[in-house]
Amino acid sequence: DERAPQDELLVLDADAAQQDVLDLVQAGHSLVVSAPPGTGQTQTALNAAA
Repeated sequence: DERAPQDELLVLDADAAQQDVLDLVQAGHSLVVSAPPGTGQTQTALNAAA
């Protein structure tokens, strides 16, 4: 984990792949995330919404 805690704006934990998606959302990109069950897609959606 190379990101400083004060730089994380998450309500739920996120792994590196989820954080990549959240970084794109925070940068203003529109995207669609399609992932198999159990990969944290709900966590990612909740973090993006928050």
